[in-house]
Amino acid sequence: MAKRPAATSKRLVVNDKEFQAKINSLIKKGGNLSKPLLQFRQYMVQQTDSMWEMLSQGGGTHRSKRWKPFAPQYTRKTDGVTVPAHGGVPKIKGQGMVQGRLRPTRTRVTAASALMDDSGNLRGKAASAVFRQTKHALTFGTPKSVNYADRQNQLRPYLFFFKKKDEPMLVKIVSAYLNKD
Repeated sequence: MAKRPAATSKRLVVNDKEFQAKINSLIKKGGNLSKPLLQFRQYMVQQTDSMWEMLSQGGGTHRSKRWKPFAPQYTRKTDGVTVPAHGGVPKIKGQGMVQGRLRPTRTRVTAASALMDDSGNLRGKAASAVFRQTKHALTFGTPKSVNYADRQNQLRPYLFFFKKKDEPMLVKIVSAYLNKD
């Protein structure tokens, strides 16, 4: 049996000294950050899911990451026509159109197909990909139950921290929680 690649995790380091001092004092007092971390987790689920919404139909850039569109199937040597992944080009011999590329699930790519959405399995698991949550930490990572998750994350990143938006959101959520007392 082939060995499954180890899942990876990402870590967000917040470089706000005042914020870090508040967190450290709360931890020393035995405080529990599970509520704001759960709120941040929900925010990250929304951000991860928005990647699919924004980019799955034709690629593009969202949250500083680029997704390449479907690659063409091939270029015919006879007439030089490039056949797109979804097919739809008339066949050279015979009647009809060239079919779309066959996916691993034995279904064909169509003009309405979404990137990285072969079965919906990766999207569903990635949007909720949290390895573990403790009182003071939240660890995100690619889902272990999807064999190809790490490879897909390299090709079209979906699980990452965008420092310009995610760090300020984490600071905002935790600060609101700390200032509530």
